[in-house]
Amino acid sequence: MRIISGKFKGRRLHGIPGNSIRPTSDRVREALFNILGRKCRQAVVLDLFAGTGALGLEAVSRGAKEVVFVDKSSRALDLIRKNIALCGIAGQACVLKWDISRSLACLGRCGRLFDLVFIDPPYATDLAAKTLYHLEAQPVLGCGSQIVIEHARDNPPDSLSQSFQLVSRRTYGGTGLSFVRYTGRAG
Repeated sequence: MRIISGKFKGRRLHGIPGNSIRPTSDRVREALFNILGRKCRQAVVLDLFAGTGALGLEAVSRGAKEVVFVDKSSRALDLIRKNIALCGIAGQACVLKWDISRSLACLGRCGRLFDLVFIDPPYATDLAAKTLYHLEAQPVLGCGSQIVIEHARDNPPDSLSQSFQLVSRRTYGGTGLSFVRYTGRAG
């Protein structure tokens, strides 16, 4: 696993052998960031279910201002910290241990509005929909914030609240990407 483009292009990231973490493949990450284009520049990024941190690190490599990584696994968080050190971006990164399935109250202490959010939960769960609900409950998104949800090709998030608009969906092998825009609070 490596950084695809930007100032850290080609840098190999630390990974965990086995299948306890399912990192986004290089091919899918490259397609994702090609679609996002300049949206990374100066963005404040939130990487949920961060795993290895590859999505957030790729965003910083492509010009994001800062990134907050959230995962509940201590093993994943240690890996993210190693990859942050490898890229030398400690001043641009924050790592939070939190069970996203319960809430995203941990973001209250961040005091940031996120321009770009990556949601990459375990496949075959309802965690993408729960995470959108939790994001909506926190004052962390600005009108127009871009959200990218990675999911199994045949299991996209099926219903969005009025606060979110599906922009597009793409598939790459068994992986699907849903691009969603936050339009503001419903009601």
